[in-house]
Amino acid sequence: MDNECVFCKIVDGAIPSYKVYEDDRVLAFLDISPINVGHTLVIPKQHTRFMHQLDEEFFLHAMSVSKKIMLAIEITINPARVGMIIEQFDVAHAHLKITPLNDIADIQTVHAPIPSKEELENTAKLIESAL
Repeated sequence: MDNECVFCKIVDGAIPSYKVYEDDRVLAFLDISPINVGHTLVIPKQHTRFMHQLDEEFFLHAMSVSKKIMLAIEITINPARVGMIIEQFDVAHAHLKITPLNDIADIQTVHAPIPSKEELENTAKLIESAL
């Protein structure tokens, strides 16, 4: 538990949330600044800064819970699509963003310039070398 972390305070009950799911390892609650209605955050209860720092089994559990929430959003909110974002910039606590999407503009971002084939090959080899 990190006493300064907003998500840890939500897990602890010090900050209220609109919970949609909870078990002994993860908590899922509505984002209070949603992209669209139903935008849900899935977080590990134990403070961890990044999703890729979770052990394999825990990561897969969080993904499994996220899938269930995506299906529930699809049934109840009925968006055109349900997306998942793992960008981890806004809060320094691992989290998955489950987002109902009605248009690509809902998640439109500014992209880097299109790389050349050579740049793509070099980047692919670089990442592959670390696996």
